[in-house]
Amino acid sequence: MTGPKHGQTSRLHQHSVSYAGSDCCVHRTRAGGPRAAGRRSAHAQASAGIGTRDQAKEAQWNSPIQTIETAPAAFINIPFHHSFEDLLLGYVAALTCQGFEPWILPADRYTGRLPDLKKIIQRSRMSLHDMSEKQWRVPRLNMAFELGLAIGIAESSQAGQPHDVIIFEKSEHRLLKTLSDIRERDPGVHHGTAEGVVMAVLDRVQRTPLQTNPKLARRVLEELRLEYRRTRRQYGSGAIFKSAGFNYIKYKAFAIREDLVKGRGSAR
Repeated sequence: MTGPKHGQTSRLHQHSVSYAGSDCCVHRTRAGGPRAAGRRSAHAQASAGIGTRDQAKEAQWNSPIQTIETAPAAFINIPFHHSFEDLLLGYVAALTCQGFEPWILPADRYTGRLPDLKKIIQRSRMSLHDMSEKQWRVPRLNMAFELGLAIGIAESSQAGQPHDVIIFEKSEHRLLKTLSDIRERDPGVHHGTAEGVVMAVLDRVQRTPLQTNPKLARRVLEELRLEYRRTRRQYGSGAIFKSAGFNYIKYKAFAIREDLVKGRGSAR
């Protein structure tokens, strides 16, 4: 699969995360169009104590406004296969509603992957590991390797902050057969659906003081699917696994969530 054609990347790249050398720096475009301006405006109003109606909507959905600029990071370890595109949308929708910024190590990051992977995990508040990939004739070990790396970082002094490692599976007892050494870690079970991912993440990714209303997360997922269908038609299958596509979808998730919480979307 080829990447976006010349001249088609400007819209996606205004929300892209770029990796600068070994420092794996994050460059966020602050002037990213009307939605970004709306986010800044809403955040400024909230800081000034303005917007009682927005606060009422926030209480209705049990989901406090969290901008992408202030959200803690959550790394997603998931197979880059077309059968996991919808599941990744579920992870993005649920994490966004829980007030976390989703991260992946994109497929088009060709060099320095191991150093960048370590830095992303170290800088993330948690990592989510989907171990539901089917067994191929030639074993694919990236998922298990990244899980082991995250556990090692979490249990050592390499993490600059507490790091939670959360495992997800398609069925309840499958992990006992594939990774019996971590049988004490009870995985979240999503049954192979994005809706299942949303519920499993809301159950396992706890935050205070409020727990997200599942209806909100499901609505974000619905609208994110529509957005990604348009993205796939333009850029092809697997766009969400590449830097520009993933970051565009991530920013759209925050915008959709804010619109729903503040009553500007089609929330029912």
